[in-house]
Amino acid sequence: MTSDEYLKIIIAKKKADSISIDDWRLTNVKTTLRTWAGQQLSSLKQSGSSAKGTALKGIADFDIFISLKSDTTETLKEIYNKLDTTLKNAGWATRRQNVSMGITHNNLKIDLVPVKLHHYYSPGELEAALEMFVDRYNNRRYH
Repeated sequence: MTSDEYLKIIIAKKKADSISIDDWRLTNVKTTLRTWAGQQLSSLKQSGSSAKGTALKGIADFDIFISLKSDTTETLKEIYNKLDTTLKNAGWATRRQNVSMGITHNNLKIDLVPVKLHHYYSPGELEAALEMFVDRYNNRRYH
């Protein structure tokens, strides 16, 4: 047995239950995010290990990528701080992390990743940039 085969067996045994962005346990979180972002919200997307199917029991979290429109006037620091305040006012204890904000809701550890989109001249350019960012976030950054 190769090391890759062995690792796949271990991961299969330890794999967390599947969850999607449409899971009922995320309803209140998504409602709060939509209210907070208002008209500046572009999309909420699932990312991280749950999106890749590599989440492990007991240590995995659920990542929500919050895309804000390019004409959002606040800086990323202001966006991050306002998100923190909104989450605390909604009753969640927050974990301020490098580029994300962590909360626990319905026994789910959730990382919220707010980003401000850049101006792109075509939908294809925007989609390519989003895919590149999500790929880097999911696969290439230090966890």
